[in-house]
Amino acid sequence: MKVRNILALLLLCAVVQTVSGQTMTVNMKDGSQYMFIVPEVEDVVFSEDGGTIFDEHGWVDLGLPSGTLWATCNVGAGSPEEYGDYFAWGETQPKDIYRWDNYQWMTAGQASWSYINKYTFSDRQTGACWFENGVFVGDNKTLLEAADDVATANWGSEWQMPSPEQVNELINDNYTTSVWTEQGGVLGYRITSLANGNSIFLPAAGYREDAGFYQAGTQGCYWTRSLSTSYADYATGYYLHGGGIGTYENSRHPGFSVRPVRVSLENEQQRDWVDLGLPSGTLWATCNVGAGSPEEYGDFFAWGETKPKDYYDEETYKWMNAGQSSRGQYNKYTFADINFDACWYSNKVFVGDGKTQLDSADDAATANWGSDWQMPSMVQIHELINDNYTISEWTQQNGVSGYRITSRSNGKSIFLPAASSRSYDEHWGQGLEGWYLSRSLATFDSKDVGTLYFSPDIISDEPSDVRHFGCTIRPVRTTEHGWVDLGLPSGTKWATCNVGAYSPEEFGCYYAWGETEPKSTYAWSTYKWYNGSGKTKYCTNSSHGYNGFTDGKTELEPADDAATANWGEPWHMPTSEQIDELRAYCTFQFVEPHDNWSDEYILVTGPNGGQIILPTAGYYDENGIDRYRYYGFFWSSSSVNNRGVYLSASKDGLNMSNYYEYVGHTVRPVRP
Repeated sequence: MKVRNILALLLLCAVVQTVSGQTMTVNMKDGSQYMFIVPEVEDVVFSEDGGTIFDEHGWVDLGLPSGTLWATCNVGAGSPEEYGDYFAWGETQPKDIYRWDNYQWMTAGQASWSYINKYTFSDRQTGACWFENGVFVGDNKTLLEAADDVATANWGSEWQMPSPEQVNELINDNYTTSVWTEQGGVLGYRITSLANGNSIFLPAAGYREDAGFYQAGTQGCYWTRSLSTSYADYATGYYLHGGGIGTYENSRHPGFSVRPVRVSLENEQQRDWVDLGLPSGTLWATCNVGAGSPEEYGDFFAWGETKPKDYYDEETYKWMNAGQSSRGQYNKYTFADINFDACWYSNKVFVGDGKTQLDSADDAATANWGSDWQMPSMVQIHELINDNYTISEWTQQNGVSGYRITSRSNGKSIFLPAASSRSYDEHWGQGLEGWYLSRSLATFDSKDVGTLYFSPDIISDEPSDVRHFGCTIRPVRTTEHGWVDLGLPSGTKWATCNVGAYSPEEFGCYYAWGETEPKSTYAWSTYKWYNGSGKTKYCTNSSHGYNGFTDGKTELEPADDAATANWGEPWHMPTSEQIDELRAYCTFQFVEPHDNWSDEYILVTGPNGGQIILPTAGYYDENGIDRYRYYGFFWSSSSVNNRGVYLSASKDGLNMSNYYEYVGHTVRPVRP
């Protein structure tokens, strides 16, 4: 706001005092609130009779479900009633004349919409320059980049133009009331929150075209940051006059007003999530990656890629062998499956990497949102749509079709928009179906990945041959690591998941004994405590030690304990005594697969009825992963006879043995 407007605002308020770098909330006499960020300067004091005043953009919290905060003024305005500046869609500066021939994204020397050279998609206007001989050659950009967003370019990175979904939320009768009225002698719409009574005012600022200025005082024309869904030469806006307010589409070149938005203060610090009360404790994000509200589609990703792109096919897929386009030529994330003619076999001997879950570096949720977030596993997706835990309903939210999934235990819900998928340079079926990627490969075919698929009549977690397609992603995060009291005499609590897993049935990561990071090759040559001719730590026999080395250590130090190193104290790998106790006091049951996304596992029941699941992850050696779906091997922190002790879980029960330390086993932590 301009200084004069803040002074006028403060005259309506009690004395306000704040310090640099904080948020100031101004409580108006009518009960509404305005909020400002205080710049990083010396202490700032606000009072009725003087003091230092800053020039900063204010916003209003209307208590909207998405947490969106709406600015109090238009870009270029100094008060809510001022019209502010006018902008063509995708331009960041006002001008005197608004025509196609001076539009920023017009091909030089042209004056027709068909020569727009940025922000185009396959809209079938084949006479436009974004087609060549009927083939789409445009950029597929449908949302403004930050550099072309008026709000971001003029007000800073915290601000952006609203999406159509945020506008529809703003004018939704379930959340606000909209009244055509006069404020400060200016006609426009006052939009008031039903949740908290706060309001914003949108003046009827008219619009600019050619050199003219039209309809000021009778209508308002405002841009969103989105293109039309039908034609690339149109963009989405919202229109207000005495008869109503709503979204519509308009040619991109006229000058319209812009009212910025920002996300909630809480969401600026961390992404928002919903606790649906699921057994695993999984928390589901409220938005897709790349989206600003639950209804926005967000970005599209090929499986194992972390950036959206313009073209989705086998040849452009990141994990395709160079120069190849066959799905049997994937060079990462392969396992011993049914594809004997694929490149991950040599003479029908598996030579792939054995990876069935995305590494963090290749997880689009982690790469874009940070280490607290992951793409969901198929176990988590199966849990999300399990009728025992949730109700799934095809519906519309703010005009967008999709599924609302509501918890049976606490009534909370998330909304998944029907964003469909991207193939080649096309995006078809939006509003009719949804394809959401998991971080898991299918259990039987390295070419297929786990997805959450839905249409109006079905929601399912079937495997899909879509590794190279562009699909949406809804991230998850978990609560603190869970544990179960099995009623053991020692009081030992066993974790609900393996290290590296986010649900009980997931394999998690594999570790050599005494190492704290997973790796791609498990052999003596890669073992941390072996230098090529002997062991250098945890050695009790001089014939096995380097140059006769021994240290007598038979229990892992905390720094070499994969549970402690990854989860922190008091977690640690179980001792051989704790494994013996588990075997002595607990019963076990071998559970067959109950759907497409669960392998066999061992259900362990303690004397008090408490239960844990031990997945059959097998082991990882120089030949890759072996014996998975039949055995689970879990390291202890103990060694005997210069070999690591492990728990073996299978149809035959719970057993304990020891083996070479370089082999990769899973880790199930315990705590006192």
